[in-house]
Amino acid sequence: MQNLTLDEHRARLENIRRANIEIKDCIREIRIRNYLPGQIIYYLGDYPAPMSITPTEYDFNLLKSYAENGVDLIQVHEEWNDTIRRFGASKYMSCDHEGMLRFVELCHYFGIKIIPYCSSSYLHYKDPEYTKEFSRDDGGCTDMHYSYRYGWAGSAKWKEFIIPRTFNIMDTYGFDGIFNDWGYDWDNSEMKNIPSDKRDYSNGALDHYDPEAEDLIHTLYEGVHDRGGIYKLHVGGNNRAPVRGKYYDYLWVGEGKFDSEYGAGKMFEPYLVPCPDKPRLTNWGATKFDMDAYFAMTIPFVQFPLLTH
Repeated sequence: MQNLTLDEHRARLENIRRANIEIKDCIREIRIRNYLPGQIIYYLGDYPAPMSITPTEYDFNLLKSYAENGVDLIQVHEEWNDTIRRFGASKYMSCDHEGMLRFVELCHYFGIKIIPYCSSSYLHYKDPEYTKEFSRDDGGCTDMHYSYRYGWAGSAKWKEFIIPRTFNIMDTYGFDGIFNDWGYDWDNSEMKNIPSDKRDYSNGALDHYDPEAEDLIHTLYEGVHDRGGIYKLHVGGNNRAPVRGKYYDYLWVGEGKFDSEYGAGKMFEPYLVPCPDKPRLTNWGATKFDMDAYFAMTIPFVQFPLLTH
């Protein structure tokens, strides 16, 4: 915790008094604690093309500037791993093992935390370790170079497979947590009996509870915290997980929904990371992209937009 100067204490007290007078009504009040405001998605390269993650002078200077300007955390996306095993690794190991180790080391040198993309559900169906016992049907996600199948939280085989591999990601590379792109198979669960227009999570209520999914998500959340890490969770759209507890530090919301449903997650437990899809905002009928509107749409989440770099 930062110690404030006398002038800073005076300014803080003045701000509290003014807010107490001027704010007549609000939807909710949140005390901000253990929140990292400076967070960046750092793009490593064009996997599955051959690439090196070993830091260059460019990375050194960029990370240095981040550290000097209040960046607390770097998040790397799926290009860090070897999703389709093109380079002899796996979805749970880096496509450039030594380079990834050195990049993590450089982040830590500047006092910046780093977390990687992973998933407690998605696995390429052609992966040699994939078995149909992992899934309850052939549902999944196909895009670009991969074709994922859903791993089912109710499969003992899947849990035996995914839990130790997720923790091994942190243990192997020294990551400071994980970003879990859950990929929950909504349409294969009891949720399929609820019309999509009735799946309203705007008030934080649950239309559906999945105890098996909750057990998997909590197991990962607890294991990450046991390692002193940060746990980000992404379910999809403006949805929260079909669980009863808050098993995340940061919940990603808004993907594919900011064009019509922004603010729908504002009653979820903090902290939220709004994820507005920039291409969708151009579909409002505007002739050009409106950057002010893009960031204004994050305001109902009472949080801060994430910088992608």
